Amino acid sequence: MSDPGEHESEPAGASAVEPVAPKPSVEPARGPNALAVVSLVAALAYFAVAIVLGLASRTAPIWLAGLPLIAVFAGYAARAQTMRNGRGGSYLALLGLVLGYIALALLAFGLTLALLTARS
Repeated sequence: MSDPGEHESEPAGASAVEPVAPKPSVEPARGPNALAVVSLVAALAYFAVAIVLGLASRTAPIWLAGLPLIAVFAGYAARAQTMRNGRGGSYLALLGLVLGYIALALLAFGLTLALLTARS
């Protein structure tokens, strides 16, 4: 027979206190990675400025070449961070990388074309 203090549904030796997992004090930030946004904005800013300068028939300043470089470097850093911590923004970083490389290719093509026409 069992003791009157024991319940038949509880196994012998079961404790009434269960361990509680500690909750993080700060919630992780949601949303895309900041470097991914920087990469995409820098690439889009290059194309916006290049289109405006092209419509105005003006030559592009040399600092404009920095925008695609920022897009590429920030895109690589953002992709590495998103792979490491699982935060969103991986596709934004990839889009910034692709647009940055397209912009660099267009700059190289324009520079080559300018050098070839200057000699003639």
